[in-house]
Amino acid sequence: MLPFYHPTSIVALDDDPLFLESFAFHFGDDFVCKTFTQPEKALGFFEETRAFQTLGEDFFSSDTGLLDRVGQSSADQLIKMDGQQLSGVMSNPGRFQQISLLVVDYAMPGMNGVEVCRRLKGHPARKILLTGKAGEETAVKAFNEGIIDCFLMKQMADLPRVLDQEMRQLQRKYFLDLTAPLQMALGVQSRDLARHGAFNDHFTKVFEARGIVEYYRHTKPSGIVMISDDGDLMFLVVQDADTVRSSLEIARDQSAPAELIDLLASGTVITFFPKTEHAYEPAFEASWRDHVWPAQKIGDDDSYHVSLISGNDVARYLDTPIATFATFRDELDAA
Repeated sequence: MLPFYHPTSIVALDDDPLFLESFAFHFGDDFVCKTFTQPEKALGFFEETRAFQTLGEDFFSSDTGLLDRVGQSSADQLIKMDGQQLSGVMSNPGRFQQISLLVVDYAMPGMNGVEVCRRLKGHPARKILLTGKAGEETAVKAFNEGIIDCFLMKQMADLPRVLDQEMRQLQRKYFLDLTAPLQMALGVQSRDLARHGAFNDHFTKVFEARGIVEYYRHTKPSGIVMISDDGDLMFLVVQDADTVRSSLEIARDQSAPAELIDLLASGTVITFFPKTEHAYEPAFEASWRDHVWPAQKIGDDDSYHVSLISGNDVARYLDTPIATFATFRDELDAA
């Protein structure tokens, strides 16, 4: 599980308009597909969208307040993160215009695909070269030099299936590189959800069952904001065992209703109050039932308690406005 993941843009460059039409048909639902028949125009688009590629870098800069350097050695840095600000990525629709992949044909007039990739060698987008038998030797050399990340024979019968598989793998590698500092920061700051096997299994099941296409780690309150292909908003609230015990102790100290105390003592619910996070306060005496959620224990040691909140209930706990991929895609279709 990554700190965040969302659909991105893919550039397809080929001098065959029919191939580009087929490409957009196969992959347009899952990615923002930008197609070009001329290398110079494709390179110009990369330059025009360069600002979107720096979105991830902003999250890692100590000047933004998201990451503060608390110590360093010649080998690496320890990073402390105010993870609440990570959720700010959800409000920026520009994230969908980040180019994560280039799919380019080798044989084109004027500039071949390897030359295009060489021009973009410093760009973080992963690069897939489509080639024929005649260009295979050149493709192997380009791969060995690190100019491209993958090459496929364009004439293969199951190209759409293989291309889809390679694109998804390379997009994940793109996000692994993009979020590497955040992964380190999350691991330094607290127990790392990403390394908890049982939690990852649970998250994967929810991800697949709910048709999730984008998700974002959230620390205050703790959990994962998830958005489906249809734009449905969900929040997987995550509390560790210490937080659950603290909720019970605070409820008792604050003379919470007996029913609430009994529920917390049973270990079958988590509480999630606005402003105070998990902690009960007397101000919620009449409305506490609105902030109690059935919970599932994760792991043999019950390391985490999780609860899935969906619909309008999610908006009560998130201060950040969210721009979804579903809305972004609808706006592109309407333009």
